[in-house]
Amino acid sequence: MSDKILKEGRFEFDFSKSIAAFKADSPQYHGLSAVDFIVETDDTFLFIEVKDPEHPKSLKFGNPEKFIADLENPIMISRKFNDSLLKEFAKGKEFQKPVICILILEWSKYDSEQRIKIFENISSTIPKFKEDSFPKIAEMNFKGLHNITSFSEAFPMFKITEVQ
Repeated sequence: MSDKILKEGRFEFDFSKSIAAFKADSPQYHGLSAVDFIVETDDTFLFIEVKDPEHPKSLKFGNPEKFIADLENPIMISRKFNDSLLKEFAKGKEFQKPVICILILEWSKYDSEQRIKIFENISSTIPKFKEDSFPKIAEMNFKGLHNITSFSEAFPMFKITEVQ
């Protein structure tokens, strides 16, 4: 398997057409959370978090009510993006291309109105950087709340396969 083919839950993401891709939430660092993947393309860095509560094993050790509460609390999700950025800065990484934060939520229980609310809430908690005030990052924005289908349409260069 290519080092740019990464698995999260029941999905395998083929990032072969990227410059670099890695699983960011492993290993864990004391008290810091992380997104599932960091992917570098020609013009951006993608910070991707995948939530798939409909997968039978996703809530095996968890609790659906807690998942919903976490999802509705924008800080719980945006913390993954912010902590990921902090961890990469600590490693000496600079982001001279925009950082695009993406949440893939594969969950049919939320309608479009609920998804818009989640998008707006998370977007409001992502720090807005300006290159002139913080030269280690060009910009960072939450630009996507997707399901697997809409992510595939937005990023057709990446193939996603359902695996069990």
